Amino acid sequence: MISMDNLYRSRLRDFRRNRKEQTTQQAFAEELGITSEHYSAIENGKRNPSVPLHIAICRKLQKPSDCFFREDCPDMVLTEEQIAYLESLDTGRLKTLLNLFRAIYEET
Repeated sequence: MISMDNLYRSRLRDFRRNRKEQTTQQAFAEELGITSEHYSAIENGKRNPSVPLHIAICRKLQKPSDCFFREDCPDMVLTEEQIAYLESLDTGRLKTLLNLFRAIYEET
């Protein structure tokens, strides 16, 4: 079984590489408004993304948050409604949602 951290990094790298644009780390970091060093550190497991950054990553890659934490999660694309819902949440609610996903998936 892959650890959650390894799964997150693996999914992040795969989702980024499998985009239609086949985005480099540097180009994706620019899309996110962060440095390529910061993004590389996240993808290589040296840093964790903040909740708002994780949500931005989900939005850019059009992936639901749980696809980064569950091995059995199908590779799906977020709908416009799901994206709109995530955009409507404030930072506190986003943190609560992410912590909930982590708690659920760490126990399974």
